Amino acid sequence: MIRAINEPLLHFTLIGALLFWFYDQTNTDPIPDSPDVIEISTRDLDRLSNQFKGTWNREPTKDELAGLIDGYVRDEVYYREALALGLDQDDAVIRQRLRLKMEFLTASVADSLEVDDATLEAYYAENKSQFTRPAQVSFRQVMLSEGDDPDEIRARLEGGADPMSLGRSSLLPPAMENAQEAAVDGTFGTEFFARLSATPAGVWTGPIPSAYGYHLVRVDEMQRPAPLELADIREQVEQSWRHDQAEALRESQYQAYLAGYEVRMPEPVEQ
Repeated sequence: MIRAINEPLLHFTLIGALLFWFYDQTNTDPIPDSPDVIEISTRDLDRLSNQFKGTWNREPTKDELAGLIDGYVRDEVYYREALALGLDQDDAVIRQRLRLKMEFLTASVADSLEVDDATLEAYYAENKSQFTRPAQVSFRQVMLSEGDDPDEIRARLEGGADPMSLGRSSLLPPAMENAQEAAVDGTFGTEFFARLSATPAGVWTGPIPSAYGYHLVRVDEMQRPAPLELADIREQVEQSWRHDQAEALRESQYQAYLAGYEVRMPEPVEQ
């Protein structure tokens, strides 16, 4: 029994059955008795009314509903006439749209899956690197002017001098709090975060270069990367699990479809 449950063919069969069920439940397009019949069902009227209500927060008037029906009929007439002319053939936009709808049906199956604690914990353990708090730094900086004596300015800073009163004024922030690498390097230039990571905390250090010059820096706190607790990010982990399940189901379903086709390629042209 366990072996049968794990068989991919069974998975494909169940997915296919779910897809057809889902489509049957969500498809509101009536099947006409003939190509010349456009049948508007009660379900169509409800859908048009609900769409109007979702936009305007009220029910449509009789004239507004008539306009919605007219738009629906126009869409259907042009749709059928376009199909009759073969305008759907070799249209990249239509092909892409239909592919997205097929993939959406498969993803909907993944959205309906329930995950137990053991499965989620195993997924979290296998993908812990995705759920890690990035490194962050809190620091202050003084930008040096040409001709400044770094040792003198450092001594004054260590003696309690106001950093804002020293060095060269610039548009760079004098301090950053709990800043991640992208924010630091985006402000001071590439590798500035790495240079801060290599400096001791609690003392004025430097000069260290940035994209704009040289700085004395004081790292107040450097938080190294650390894994987040599953209990704190359970919803995020579950969303990631569902995303991965959807990707796996989508690929499995595609391979199942592909198995029913023979792909032929032109013979290579000899040079």
